Amino acid sequence: VNKCGEAGLPISKWNTTGMIYMQNLFYDRAYFNQDLSEWNTKSVIRMDDMFRNAAAFNGDLSSWSVDLVRDASNMFNGASVFSGNISNWNLPSETPTTDMFKDADAFNARFACGDVEDGPPNTCAEKVYPSSLVHRLDFSEDGFVETTGGGVVTSFTDVTGKATNLQVFGSPTYERRAHAGLNGLKFSSDGAYLSMTAVGAQEPEVFVVYRVFEYKDKGLIFSHAGSTVASYGFGTYAQGSVGKIGVVRSSGALLATADATTEKWHVANIYFGNTDGFVDVESIEHFLQHLQPPLHLSCTGSLSRW
Repeated sequence: VNKCGEAGLPISKWNTTGMIYMQNLFYDRAYFNQDLSEWNTKSVIRMDDMFRNAAAFNGDLSSWSVDLVRDASNMFNGASVFSGNISNWNLPSETPTTDMFKDADAFNARFACGDVEDGPPNTCAEKVYPSSLVHRLDFSEDGFVETTGGGVVTSFTDVTGKATNLQVFGSPTYERRAHAGLNGLKFSSDGAYLSMTAVGAQEPEVFVVYRVFEYKDKGLIFSHAGSTVASYGFGTYAQGSVGKIGVVRSSGALLATADATTEKWHVANIYFGNTDGFVDVESIEHFLQHLQPPLHLSCTGSLSRW
């Protein structure tokens, strides 16, 4: 059964009682995503490399027994969309878990473990967003973005439900499971952006989880428009256009730019006070674990940190 599931045949009801070797089982099965929740794993002693590079797999494995597993190294290495809660797994203390969650992007975005790559699973706990958060945009989840048949974004959602006047300018597109099984945005023309009217001025005011597949050379923009109403923009910068992002404020121009690495998830934390503001941009793993990452951007105008 090495590398099974390649032909897409249903295997969810297989009787795996007594099976002891599952290493490499779905290694490099880029499109495999079958239901394995009912598999009996009580006798399994090897699960190393089992879902390595299984880029589409995101099944429920919470009921699996791993009491006898002697090797779990690289089990989810490269399983970029797997985000199942397996914190109830209690592997034997001597079981290797080296690189068990390496490059498991969705899992690392959702959970903080004793070691970000090695776990082990029983040290992993779901990350909690800051309690002071006013707005959250999460482009990692399908349900928060609406598109046309061609993928052009027609609307998006503030997860907290507090934002108003959500608008799409230009024709940014949203790709589902397009690159390594992950979702992401394309800003393929200058001046394409998303905007909303925010409420409150707490820290952090806006929290964005994003991944960008394409953008113009002017880069990504996180900015605030207006001195009285907190209008927020995210996209590409089109200088001189009507309704551009990065418009002037009462204290002068406030514009923060940051090139986004297309291979990683990122988080941007945006806060604007009455006369100043700041943007922190960092990879999701670093940001959610530390919440005060170093500032990585170029900027003009009045910027401050909390």
